[in-house]
Amino acid sequence: MKTGVIDVENGALRIGEILIPATATFDETLLLAPDKDAVRDVQTGYKWIYIRGVPIEERSFHFALCFYQGRLYRAEIGFGKKGSGKVDRSGKEKPWSWDDWSEEEELRTKRRYNRWLDKTIGKKRKFPWGRVAARYDLKSASSSIEIFYVNKYLDALFGKNVSQDYLSSGKSA
Repeated sequence: MKTGVIDVENGALRIGEILIPATATFDETLLLAPDKDAVRDVQTGYKWIYIRGVPIEERSFHFALCFYQGRLYRAEIGFGKKGSGKVDRSGKEKPWSWDDWSEEEELRTKRRYNRWLDKTIGKKRKFPWGRVAARYDLKSASSSIEIFYVNKYLDALFGKNVSQDYLSSGKSA
C-alpha cells in the first residue's frame, strides 16, 4: 500500500483504523462505521455511509461510501473544510460558510486533490479493481476524490460489463 488511504493493489480504503475492502457490502461496512446514524438510503437501491472528521496525515478527511444493491459501488473522499481560513478578533478560526465558496477555490481544491493523489498513489488512475479521479462537480458545487469500483455483481445484474464500460468511458458518476 503506497498510502494509508487507498490501496492501489486491491482498492481497499483505510479510514483511520477501519479497513474497507473493495468487495465490502453495506452491512459489513455499517458494522465498522463509527456513526451508525450517518447513513442515507435513497430508496432506489443506493445507500450511503458517511464517515467524517477522520484525522489522517495532519488533515481532517471525510468519506462518502456509496453502495448499490448492497455492494460497494463508489467512494468520495475529501479533505475536511475545517474553517474559512479567516480569523475573528479573538484569533479563533471562523467556521466555513457558503459566503466563502467560489468556483475558483473549488478548482484549486481539485488541483490539490490531484497533487495528493500523485503523491500517494502515483500518476496511474485506472486499475483492475476500478478508477480514481479528482473531480469538480458543477451541480453540487464541490470537488472530491472519486473512486469507482469494478463490480462483478452489478455486471451480472445488468447482464453486461457495466463496470468496464464505465471505466473505459472516463465519465464521472
